[in-house]
Amino acid sequence: MIALNKPGGLQVLPRGLFQQRTVLTQLLWRQTQKIHHLACQKSHLFPVHRLGRGTSGILLCAKINHAKKQLAAYFADGTSHIGDDSDTNMKLL
Repeated sequence: MIALNKPGGLQVLPRGLFQQRTVLTQLLWRQTQKIHHLACQKSHLFPVHRLGRGTSGILLCAKINHAKKQLAAYFADGTSHIGDDSDTNMKLL
């Protein structure tokens, strides 16, 4: 999982006129620059929740789709399930 501080005015996903200047394209570009010898391997990042273009705040991205689905479910129901014990359920603030 990657947590980043998204500035206002920057779109998260490439759409419409915003194809290159987005959070995900900039993050993937930076990642491939750091590990240019692995650049031939396609990287994927999956935003867990939405932040509008004008909104600033913490954006969570998962590195695999399964993790994204699980984290998105936690956001949807407002809880975080750790393990199988029901005593370990925690409310997200």
